[in-house]
Amino acid sequence: MHLASRTGELLDPAAAGPIAAEIAAYIRALSNENGNAEIHVLLRYPFPLAVLIGRVTKTLRCVLYGWDDSEPPTSNDFRPRYVPPSASELPRRTESSKKSS
Repeated sequence: MHLASRTGELLDPAAAGPIAAEIAAYIRALSNENGNAEIHVLLRYPFPLAVLIGRVTKTLRCVLYGWDDSEPPTSNDFRPRYVPPSASELPRRTESSKKSS
């Protein structure tokens, strides 16, 4: 499923909240329609919007992939690609945070 701007123009920052809510509702519906399935999300939009979407989908099981157009580390394939976060980039829950949640 590909979600994109209807106008093809830059997003209005004032519309970020409603846009995030609409995207989150769509993601939540997909998960619910599939037995609360884990959702894989390919992100290629402004970081603040990603934060807002993450904030309203925090109860869902999601795997986020980021857009990477940097030079490839090992090959001559210079096409942009989506890459999953490495384990070192993910937030870690410490024993104290587990007790407080």
